[in-house]
Amino acid sequence: MLKKIVKFPLLVLGIISLFAGLWAALGKLEWVQADSFTDFPSHHGALMVAGFLGTVIALERAVVLHAWWGYLAPLLSGAGTMAILAGAPAHVSVRLYTLGSLAYLAVSASFLRRVVNLSVGLLIFAGAFLVAGNVTWLMHGWDFRVILWWIGFLLITIAGERFELTHNFMGSNAKSAQSAFLFCVAVISAGTLAFQFHIEHGYRMCGAGMMLMSIWLLRFDIAKLNLRKTGLQRFMAICLMTGYVWLMLSGGIALWSAPSESGFLYDAALHAFFLGFVISMIFAHAPVIFPGITGFMIPFRGIFYAHFARLQASLLLRIWSDFAGRETGRMHGGLLNVAAILLFLASTIYSAVKSRLDGPSAS
Repeated sequence: MLKKIVKFPLLVLGIISLFAGLWAALGKLEWVQADSFTDFPSHHGALMVAGFLGTVIALERAVVLHAWWGYLAPLLSGAGTMAILAGAPAHVSVRLYTLGSLAYLAVSASFLRRVVNLSVGLLIFAGAFLVAGNVTWLMHGWDFRVILWWIGFLLITIAGERFELTHNFMGSNAKSAQSAFLFCVAVISAGTLAFQFHIEHGYRMCGAGMMLMSIWLLRFDIAKLNLRKTGLQRFMAICLMTGYVWLMLSGGIALWSAPSESGFLYDAALHAFFLGFVISMIFAHAPVIFPGITGFMIPFRGIFYAHFARLQASLLLRIWSDFAGRETGRMHGGLLNVAAILLFLASTIYSAVKSRLDGPSAS
């Protein structure tokens, strides 16, 4: 009963974070006037990662945990966003996000009581990256070190889940594939640590690790076997494999130029990862994960390809404009990125509502 009461409000907090983050993105791209919403543009990254992704991922883990205290993690992360929206001093939201990440780490560690395996270890390790990023933000203020910790958190979390799904189908390749996977994680981790002391070398090492991980995922993920299937399986496979290509591009930019401060290549590297890789992963998994959180079935529909295609096309425009140094193209690409995410939300809600209205026979 508790889960039914708290899940929806916590999901709403995550969605509020998403809308706020998208609004802040429009501010950074100068599509809306900054003075109309205080300093939201500067909070774009925090709202999208610590706010939206932090809340939703923590909520999904809490649902699996089946314990009341697990919901403290998404509650604290969502509260961090509300502090920003309320105009509270910056340290308030940072502390709330940090407490939320610590609660998330505790939730992750609690799974060791059920089973001890590599997948749980990766879950805990990824959670430690989130904590490290938020603690760095709390102690030293906002800079690129925070973002790199967050990249590690999301990459290891997502790749770890794909590893868990794939590992049982590897057969005789299982041991060598596991060793290669752990090597990728080690390179990413070493690069993130090195970045704290030498920005260029650390970022290039992270880029190499991201490229290696993308190669591993393209080589071993069972998603590629579903490309010839139909319906949801094929849609998920296309989203996943496309996301891995964007991950490779993001890592390649980092390895090639280490753009860790600002500028066009910085924009290209970050959004190839956060939009091309992470959002593609969300598009792929939403029809499977969201029903467990919301209680609403989300049957696959052909219209899902619309938000997928719009994201890819708009991101290509944005990345091409970054490489060409065209600010106007970057702005329009970013605007269309936002439209693609809003279309995803609309398509998902439409599918859930239509399924409920059509009744059990729909499908």
